[in-house]
Amino acid sequence: MELKYILLWYIIFLGFNFIGLAVAGKFFKKWFDKGFAVSKFIGFLAVTLPLWLLSSLQIVPFSQWSALIIYILLFIWSVFKLKKQGFKFERTMLNEEIIFLIVFMIWNVIRSTNPRIEGTEKFMNLAFMNSISRSSFFPPSDMWFSGGTINYYYIGHYMYTFVAKLGSIPMSFAYNLALNTIISYAFVSTYSIVRQLTKDSLKKASIIIALGAAIWLCFGGTIQYFYRVLEALINNVKFEYWFPEATRTIPFAINEFPAYSIVLGDLHGHYLGFPFIIMLIAFMYISFNLKFNSKAKVQLMLLLSVPVVALYGINSWDFISANFLILLVNFYQFVRFEGPVKEKIVTFIILETTLLLPGVLFMIPYFFNFHPAIGGLGIVPWNTERDLKEWLLMWGMFLIILVVALLSYVAILKAKKLKFRQEVKALIQENDNAIFATLLTIAALSLIIGVEIFYIKDLFDKENPPYFRTNTIFKFYFAAWPIFVIACSYYVNAIIRKIYHTPMAQGFLLLMANSSIYLMLLIMSFSYIFEAVGDFYPFLKFKNGDSFSIEALLKNESPLEFYGTMDGNDYIKTGYPEDYAMIDWFNQNVEGQAIIAEAVGDAYTYYSRISANTGLTAVIGWPTHEWQWRSNIAEINVRKDDIRNLYSTESDVTFFELLNKYNIKYVVVGGKEREIYEGLNEEKIDKICQQVFEEGSSRIYDCSYNLD
Repeated sequence: MELKYILLWYIIFLGFNFIGLAVAGKFFKKWFDKGFAVSKFIGFLAVTLPLWLLSSLQIVPFSQWSALIIYILLFIWSVFKLKKQGFKFERTMLNEEIIFLIVFMIWNVIRSTNPRIEGTEKFMNLAFMNSISRSSFFPPSDMWFSGGTINYYYIGHYMYTFVAKLGSIPMSFAYNLALNTIISYAFVSTYSIVRQLTKDSLKKASIIIALGAAIWLCFGGTIQYFYRVLEALINNVKFEYWFPEATRTIPFAINEFPAYSIVLGDLHGHYLGFPFIIMLIAFMYISFNLKFNSKAKVQLMLLLSVPVVALYGINSWDFISANFLILLVNFYQFVRFEGPVKEKIVTFIILETTLLLPGVLFMIPYFFNFHPAIGGLGIVPWNTERDLKEWLLMWGMFLIILVVALLSYVAILKAKKLKFRQEVKALIQENDNAIFATLLTIAALSLIIGVEIFYIKDLFDKENPPYFRTNTIFKFYFAAWPIFVIACSYYVNAIIRKIYHTPMAQGFLLLMANSSIYLMLLIMSFSYIFEAVGDFYPFLKFKNGDSFSIEALLKNESPLEFYGTMDGNDYIKTGYPEDYAMIDWFNQNVEGQAIIAEAVGDAYTYYSRISANTGLTAVIGWPTHEWQWRSNIAEINVRKDDIRNLYSTESDVTFFELLNKYNIKYVVVGGKEREIYEGLNEEKIDKICQQVFEEGSSRIYDCSYNLD
């Protein structure tokens, strides 16, 4: 059954590839792979977003049938469209699909050794998906705030829920498969972009650089970990490290990067938006190579409009980054355009309007229902605590590559006795890829330096001032990472090519210097992923907890942890069997989104386990999250107190009033309820409500017949 889910998921995404090619293939005609690698998520958007709009407008319900119909119709359309275009499946495409599949299966194996959807933000993300799955129309109900709808960017969660519903794949599997799909797409699409940027190199060199860029993006960490290792060795102290440490080095902020997020496995907004930023870098390159005042340029902006604006509903911070990337290209071409000033201005306005207006119109249902807890743009105070050393450990390897590339370029010109100014001028006029890489560098530097000047005001600014820019740094740093990786990969390739055509003596020294620096950076960056995977996954460790070694393998009777399960709820089945039975009963017997009462506890814990794993609506779930989404701490506290009172009151009247106040249909009584509510009055609940399920000491009561 598990293999069936994995294969079905993969086949559905393979279908997205061809739909994406039919939608955007004409813009990739000059690409070495015709855009095959990038197209998978173009098709993903093309299939899922129309049904989201129809369901948001209350026209077509979100169901397996509606998902199946739209998928089949678009796939059939894509077959005819591609046939008309004379599409041929080439070996390059097969190679890229093999790369995607290899990365996908490797991470399925690794994640199967720790698939549990618990801890950090996992419950929240799974709860969104379960709530969306139970919703016929959008916005979906807030599973942790009865009577409300999800006031968060949920469209990314919806898209993967679409795939789960289409294939009848349980959400506990779909969650982990979504994580691994994102990393696989990020890998192969980065490979495609860098290969296109370096296509003028020797084919083998281009492939090596492209694979190196993809590996660096997905598995490379900051050099902070390597620094800590050296620090321990120099000070002769025991080295102790836990992989999240690398993401909490910037004072009062979160500085995540892809390798950490991939290992951690939170299907959160920044991770959901990650592949779309890479996809938009590909479109940014296409846009860069189209004439500023061409019809094709306008058509591209129209095509990008919905994906760019939809990012606001996937990860609103990426909406800003994506617009900045496209704007940067349009502005560069605006400056370079040699036509009349009036034509320049009109063309620029048309391009920006066509980029935003259709998408804004498409997303109106989301805008009407989403109320972000953001209060505008702020200026970062000059005395804000900063740590230059930690900042350099975060971004140092990128800066080193930039500096080394520049110094090497100067040395090459000197060796060839060429004038720097003239060569740079010629480079600008003749090498479009170098200019594009420079624009990417400007974009990345703008994001990571811009957060030192500006920040976006949110709830932390009011309620937790020291962390006023934590989300600003978190989200813009994360977006800057793939931009920097792609730009720096181009520079490495370009300098190696220049060195190849440099006189032997100087060229050999430059090659050795560059190679040594790149190798050292490679070791420093990739050392992190081994630590992170080793910390979080028992993959290739013995089941008794021992680390892998040949000697232990020969002596140890305990088998290796090679593959476990992709079922993210398996830990509930083995560790909380009574809860698992209750969750299964709800999923098998209750349709729609009935309101339930369950124990209310702290965020990032096992509390709210029934609502999170069923999508049913609790009166109140994780209070701190609802506070961040709604800024209504008073009502949240009232709900917490009401649920405590519901379980503890001796008064039948009070119990009835609370049932009716929140329209509670089911009351859960299990281990977490007994743990947190010391005065739990189960006799009263049993007297007033009807017991419909029992497993061990856990029970579910149906109180609906007592509601007015």
